[in-house]
Amino acid sequence: MPINTIDSELTSSAANPFIAATKQTFSTMLQCTPTRESLALKSDQSGRPPYEVSAMINVAGSANGLITLSMPARTSFNILERMLHVSVESITEDVIDAVGEIANIIVGAAKVHMDQMNLTINIPNVVIGRNRVIRYPGNVTPLSADFSSEVGAFTLEFGFQRSD
Repeated sequence: MPINTIDSELTSSAANPFIAATKQTFSTMLQCTPTRESLALKSDQSGRPPYEVSAMINVAGSANGLITLSMPARTSFNILERMLHVSVESITEDVIDAVGEIANIIVGAAKVHMDQMNLTINIPNVVIGRNRVIRYPGNVTPLSADFSSEVGAFTLEFGFQRSD
């Protein structure tokens, strides 16, 4: 369970390129415009992801971090439909692949900024379900940014701790 507050300067420096990359990716790949609805420390201390479908991105280097792109199942279905024109009503391998691909494109767009901060980004890992506990480095309380869009709601969470 997160107990430490975030390093606000570090988290802001790392979060801003991901927020910009996410907006750019949704605009380019999904032809929609995400709107940030809120930005605050995550209030739910359970460690569970906000929604059923989550892409987790590990960051290492001058800091250790975790970025989570989490969305309701319906948003992930809509992403698949926008990308491949395939309609589904349940989480399939295609849905997981589509969410992973969107997360990977976001990572690629943010990579140049992360390189400048001496941070490396791992390939996103998509997990399904809210019965998982996400542990942010150093048990920090993550920064949470909620978005709305034409494909549905989603949340970006950021938790970073400086490396020793």
